[in-house]
Amino acid sequence: MHGVIVAGWVGCVIAGTAGLSAAEPQRPLSDAGLQLFVKTIAPLLQQRCLACHQADRSEGGLNLSTREALLHGGERGPAIVSGQGAASLLVKLVRQTHEPHMPAEGDPLSDADCRALEAWIDLGVPYHHSLAAPVVTASDWTQRRIPQESREFWSFRPLRTPPVPLDPAQPGTFPIDAFLQAQRQVHGLSATPSADRRTLIRRLTRDILGVPPTAEDVTAFVADVDPSAYERLVDRLLADPRHGERAARFWLDVARFAESHGFEHDYDRPTAYHYRDFVVSAINDNLPFDQFLRWQIAGDELAPHDRRAWMATSFLAAGVHSTQITKNEVARHRYDELDDMVGTLGTAMLGLTLSCARCHDHKYDPIPQADYYRLVSAFTTTVRSEVELDFEPAVHAAALARFHTEHQPYREAVQRYEQTELPLRLHEWSQTSEARSLNPAWILPRQMEPTSVAGTKWIAQADGSWLATGQNPEHDVFVIHCRTRLPRLSALRLEALTDLSLVNGGPGRAENGNFALSGMRVTASHHPLMATPVEADQETPATPVALTQAQATFEQLGLPVAAAFDEKPDTAWAVDPQFGRDHAAVFDFAKPWLTPAGHETRFTIRLEFASHLRHGIGRLRVSLSPQDHPPLDNSTPFREEVLTALRTPPGIWSPTDRVHVLNWYRHRDAGWQRLETQRQEHAAQEPKPRLQKVLVATEGRPAITLHTQAEKEYLDVTHYLQRGDDAHPQGIASPGVLQALSTTEGEPLPWQQEPPPGSMTTFQRHAVA
Repeated sequence: MHGVIVAGWVGCVIAGTAGLSAAEPQRPLSDAGLQLFVKTIAPLLQQRCLACHQADRSEGGLNLSTREALLHGGERGPAIVSGQGAASLLVKLVRQTHEPHMPAEGDPLSDADCRALEAWIDLGVPYHHSLAAPVVTASDWTQRRIPQESREFWSFRPLRTPPVPLDPAQPGTFPIDAFLQAQRQVHGLSATPSADRRTLIRRLTRDILGVPPTAEDVTAFVADVDPSAYERLVDRLLADPRHGERAARFWLDVARFAESHGFEHDYDRPTAYHYRDFVVSAINDNLPFDQFLRWQIAGDELAPHDRRAWMATSFLAAGVHSTQITKNEVARHRYDELDDMVGTLGTAMLGLTLSCARCHDHKYDPIPQADYYRLVSAFTTTVRSEVELDFEPAVHAAALARFHTEHQPYREAVQRYEQTELPLRLHEWSQTSEARSLNPAWILPRQMEPTSVAGTKWIAQADGSWLATGQNPEHDVFVIHCRTRLPRLSALRLEALTDLSLVNGGPGRAENGNFALSGMRVTASHHPLMATPVEADQETPATPVALTQAQATFEQLGLPVAAAFDEKPDTAWAVDPQFGRDHAAVFDFAKPWLTPAGHETRFTIRLEFASHLRHGIGRLRVSLSPQDHPPLDNSTPFREEVLTALRTPPGIWSPTDRVHVLNWYRHRDAGWQRLETQRQEHAAQEPKPRLQKVLVATEGRPAITLHTQAEKEYLDVTHYLQRGDDAHPQGIASPGVLQALSTTEGEPLPWQQEPPPGSMTTFQRHAVA
């Protein structure tokens, strides 16, 4: 987000435009539940509930001031069921469908407040801060406007092209010479004599390269009578690699570049030098100045496929970084880092001391303190990280092209076998007794799709599993929908599988690779396959499927698999210390589920992760069994579509059935396995790019944390801070730019504008629950 806002702002300053429109966000909301708590839930609980339900006065034993206290419940038991807002007692009491009606005094909560409370519970009941002390709301200073005359200062006006004063006595001079001569005439001054050629080459060489010219260069230039000798000298010096090395030093000083973190330990930054190399190459390659600036603020978003753009983002990461941060110092150090980013941005790119407005309105420039925090908010989730980049893409592309040419015969051999031999082999096998007696223990249902209450994204895998990606929310609820036409089912298997993208291989998304499944519910309903329009419109009620017992491949001490369906949100099934291994749990149905002929069953499996922070499953797979007390193992489940097709004569298979069966059978065929093994062995020789680690500033990647005790290297939101003190927040700051550069008096400020229908501006992204 920092890139979309700030790069657009810098571009407007360079181009001389007076306004800046908000850009569309490029990333989804990171934590909707947290934003909902800060914006709606915290004020609601403070105003309507805490008078009777806090630490020193907890009516009914219920304390709402902290998450732990709320989850503990009161004298009537759990007040909420994390992930199940509608089923929570607290929601029923405030909706006044159960006694005693709440709040005990005053008007009932509005329907909007009840829905917000229910949605917050569905999102895992996240708390941003304790409610033991009231949070100060935004003050008037956070909405302060600057007067129109402040925008008229010469340095805030759009760039313009003035007419060049012409001097008939000096034709052919450069425009800058004409301006200088005009001012000399106004003040009665005369120009100093032109330098002789020996002095001129010495001045040019020292200015451009930082070193004196050689004696041979001086002699050659003095003797060169060609009228274009000066221009050729300038071109030669600018083409010298030493030009970029000299000129880069001035920018690197402004950008506070260093190859260590600073502070008392001053650890090395072994990958920081790439930023220095970017600045040098940008100058030597004559990179356009606006692009030079934009890339340093948002190269990862503006040019994600350009190596130099990633290198440039280290501009934001070049500041000092404390290597010893205790938990009590996290907020202060983070605001210091944000100040370093924004302060350097101002001095390097605008010539303004923005950091002055951290504690008060700027004393000289029209920069209210609120403008400072809106600008800081654009960098809320920006972290210092490392990425691996290919520094020889052309070399790798050429090697890859050669490899694909060599690999093509292996692919064609497999394809020919699949088209000619494999169907014959399948037909022969389908006549055997083995084919007619298939009775797999675990079957992968058709049309399976997971969703997430907190916004986790899913990627389907070839083996029928699903990989979780994107932000890892504090708490989540996975809802898995699947369909099956199997006539009888007795058990369900949940697999938590490893993946290279997960910490320690997973199978969980916690910082150590663990997961904690705190709740599991299964419902099912029948639906006719050939439904009439009337039947299709009639929603079949879902029936709970009772789970009687469970067994797992491994249980963490004190966190058994039985805790996954014991209706207690603070207990869970986990697998510490067996990380990096596939795990499975089998849940028996209390009685077999039967599907009538001509119908299908639609299962909904709800998995809750409410007992531990960020402990969701990273890669999961669900399968069903028609057998009573099926085996507990990690065998690959049989696809239902394949099993259904194999139980019918091959002559009546549909084209889709034939594809499913062939895809399954080829892994059993010796001829296909031989050719596929040869193809895979050659594929393993595919050339890989020579990657190098580069220090960058970006979002959504692991941060370089060193010895910090912080759980993460950024805050979820940026607050307005009274006098710059993180202990006195004054409300959440939405991303914005300086008023002096963005709008005119009387118009809505960018963060106050309504987005177009169907869109959301970056200024509103963090304000939407």
